[in-house]
Amino acid sequence: MEDPYILDLNENKNKWIIGTPDAVDKLEFYSEQVQVKNNKVNGEDEKQRLIAKETFHRHALPIKEYCLVLTGTLKVKVENEEHEVNRMNLLVVRHSKCHKVSDCSSDVEYLTIRAPASDDFTKMDCKESSSTVKQLINDNIKIDNIKDEVLGVYAHISRMYKNV
Repeated sequence: MEDPYILDLNENKNKWIIGTPDAVDKLEFYSEQVQVKNNKVNGEDEKQRLIAKETFHRHALPIKEYCLVLTGTLKVKVENEEHEVNRMNLLVVRHSKCHKVSDCSSDVEYLTIRAPASDDFTKMDCKESSSTVKQLINDNIKIDNIKDEVLGVYAHISRMYKNV
């Protein structure tokens, strides 16, 4: 790959495109500080699969999850409230808040952004005890400049889709 690195999102739908090596195919897109997944639904069947596989879950402190809708509409349940996220809207789910995609349009495309990166240990089903969350809060997870990195990604994508 040449510099700068360009990744075609049309060829990388429903994949983590930035993150840790076990989830990302190309070394150039490795990051322990942020994960980005390109999610694209084409039709009613894919919509139903997305909703069926999504579990009500949370992430340990300090991990936040962001959903940036590029096209269509996404509905996300956070704790006991459902939020409708429209095109070029960014939803922020704070750490330890239970959430899941509850519905979407059959043509939605959105980015899931987690900062810092999450794994099986820091992503928990909402049925797990709060003592697990408290233990993770005390663990050392680096959060250097994560907010700036995520906002930079958002600003870049906003510029790309401004004229769409």
